[in-house]
Amino acid sequence: EETGLHTGWIQNGGLFIASNKQRLDEYKRLMSLGKVYGIESHVLSPAETKDLYPLMNVDDLYGTLYVPKDGTMDPAGTCTTLSRAATT
Repeated sequence: EETGLHTGWIQNGGLFIASNKQRLDEYKRLMSLGKVYGIESHVLSPAETKDLYPLMNVDDLYGTLYVPKDGTMDPAGTCTTLSRAATT
């Protein structure tokens, strides 16, 4: 933001799918850990996931971990932008 250069970060949220009970338990632990660091996340039931993503087939899911402020980025583009920012 300081340089006005785009880092390639796109905040589109993240949805992590649990197809078994062990994975769902892991996501519950991750949600608890995230709270310590101020990361908003929610463990959702299949029905809650369907409400959020109506076109998603949730018949074989145990649940999901939804992280609304998660996102994606282009690593190469980010490195280029950071390099450019460091030299200006």
